[in-house]
Amino acid sequence: MRCATRIWMVVLVTTAILATSGLVFAYPAEDLYDYYQFRFDSGLPGNNWTVSPEGKAGGAGPAQMAIPIAYTPCAGNYILDANVGMADSGLTLGWHGDKINGTLNPAFGLGKPGNGIYLAYTLTGDKGEPSYNWQWQILAEEGSKPAVAIGGMDMSNQRAATQHRPLSGEARSFYAVATKQVSADRHPTYATVGLGTGRFKGPFAGVCTRFHPRATVAAEYDTLGVNANITYAFRDPQEDHNFTMVLGVADLGYWSYGLTYTRSR
Repeated sequence: MRCATRIWMVVLVTTAILATSGLVFAYPAEDLYDYYQFRFDSGLPGNNWTVSPEGKAGGAGPAQMAIPIAYTPCAGNYILDANVGMADSGLTLGWHGDKINGTLNPAFGLGKPGNGIYLAYTLTGDKGEPSYNWQWQILAEEGSKPAVAIGGMDMSNQRAATQHRPLSGEARSFYAVATKQVSADRHPTYATVGLGTGRFKGPFAGVCTRFHPRATVAAEYDTLGVNANITYAFRDPQEDHNFTMVLGVADLGYWSYGLTYTRSR
């Protein structure tokens, strides 16, 4: 019975993502103009690197691409995430340019496992403009109850919400998110759903499967488009420090890649 329930949960979340993706294709984003600096990596927990239910960065948990997951790094965790996204077709090496967006995300955790507090100083764009991000896990995952967190992005409201108004600074966003492990076999699957404002205006959702002890594959709807990525860690999740590579695609048409260093004590 419990196995059947988990299967139905995965089916429902996947169906929701596919249903909302139909809306995206019917009304596509304007060449990534909306929240361009946060389309490939929002600088939030689980963006292109994994975090475990206990709050271990680089641990045996899920990763998504641009939506947050509720599992939140706790005290003793440090993250340095570098990501590059392409605003046209193809995959180009580089850090910034007319069609390349680089993001550097140093961050750390505070608090206890299961109730972590995440703080990040995310550098975006070709000049490294800062975005101050945070997340607080208010509920730990327990039994049938999911982990729940609240958070915010670009608290100083400096980044542009649209490239049509690049100097306007309207990207401040707030959200609530829940994450639940819905499969407990050798290849666990995690479902994430949330609701927010600004960058996350409306519902968002994602599914991530750990198909190998060091690798995950994920899909998501981030309220602006449908994304997917795959991560691979150089070391086992139990190690105190790790490097994680990621290859992703935003709006199912724009490539990104990155490397994240995680350290835990």
